[in-house]
Amino acid sequence: LSKSVSRMGWVGSQRFLPGVQGDIELDSGDGGTASIAHGYREEGTLEKWVAFVSKVREFPIARFTLASAFATPLLKIVGSRVFIVHNWGPSRGGKTASLKAALSVWGEPEKIMASFNATKVGLERLAAFYTDLPLGIDERQVMGDKQNFIESLVYLLGMGKGKARGSKAGGLQSFSFWRTIALTTGEEPLSTESSTAGIKTRTLELYGSPIPNEKIASEIHRGIAQNYGTAGPAFVTRLLNELKTNPELFKTDYEAIQMELSNRCQDHISSHVSAISLVCMADYYASQWIFGMDEDESYSQAMNLAEQIIGKLETSDEVDD
Repeated sequence: LSKSVSRMGWVGSQRFLPGVQGDIELDSGDGGTASIAHGYREEGTLEKWVAFVSKVREFPIARFTLASAFATPLLKIVGSRVFIVHNWGPSRGGKTASLKAALSVWGEPEKIMASFNATKVGLERLAAFYTDLPLGIDERQVMGDKQNFIESLVYLLGMGKGKARGSKAGGLQSFSFWRTIALTTGEEPLSTESSTAGIKTRTLELYGSPIPNEKIASEIHRGIAQNYGTAGPAFVTRLLNELKTNPELFKTDYEAIQMELSNRCQDHISSHVSAISLVCMADYYASQWIFGMDEDESYSQAMNLAEQIIGKLETSDEVDD
């Protein structure tokens, strides 16, 4: 007899898929879900992964995207809401390379990355399967002028819960839930000037080239093909060890970082400050646990990253309807 789950992420408070599942089996069924599940595996070594991904951290947007991938398991721990990080800008700016680097924290990017060329129900079920893992969606421009679809998708993902649907036998089908950070890219923004404030508060829209150096971007594409899926399990293993020693550690740190950023950025949207606080806390811990930096330098770089990202976002007055 085996215990199984049909999704990724937290199982209780002591086990996590992938990497720290213990005796829990993943029962993903047949079809597309099984194919995606196969993408969550380890290839290569953590040392080789760190060697080429460290270059990504030289660029603020790419580093923030990478830190967002580490931040997803923390959503449940600190009680943060779901949000979207959207990087947009001209082509050949390293957006896909940056997204692949982030997804390689947990598995094989080519298999676990989604596209905007999908139905809303398909993306909803993908988010529910990933649950506590990042949802990477590439190429916003394939949707063209379907702004209503984009905005309804933002609201759906931001709710963290699927639609209520009737069952054939009467009553309701079971709800799907997720606690993800959606990482999206494209040559166009998700919101427009006529979008409601609700769209903009749920989304961190970052304009610019995440990896402006094409040589580094091509190295990332090549390196990820042989090394992936090692950093996430290592991060969660250390996370669980820290929780055993101090169950309130991450909540306390999150509140401290959030208060510090709120004081520095009083004219920005509180939901943006909260999201950036979570991601930069993940960057702070990943710098120490994965990239081997000391505590003071990790904190200094994380807060510097937070200020650079906040500087790219609209203020509360600019978003106000």
